[in-house]
Amino acid sequence: MPPVPSPEVRATIAEKLSALSLAVETSPGFDRSSPQASGGLFYIWDFVKRTEYMLSELISGPPMMRNMMGMGGNIPPEAAAASKAVLEAFPEN
Repeated sequence: MPPVPSPEVRATIAEKLSALSLAVETSPGFDRSSPQASGGLFYIWDFVKRTEYMLSELISGPPMMRNMMGMGGNIPPEAAAASKAVLEAFPEN
């Protein structure tokens, strides 16, 4: 597996994703509530939003997902071990 991009590269990617998301959202042909009416713009927007989320998970670490799911509090040892294994699988250069 390739290494995790550096913090600088991740920040650049996040900025570009944000700019693309804004460009799609402000496009006159974009309608978030109707994928059919938006054509391909909806699917580009959906891809960008999902990629932003995955990048935020990479930057913020595994506990963020638990908080978003309303699962705050202590992380069970099994989840901590799994998170550690994931982080070790993707070294930061």
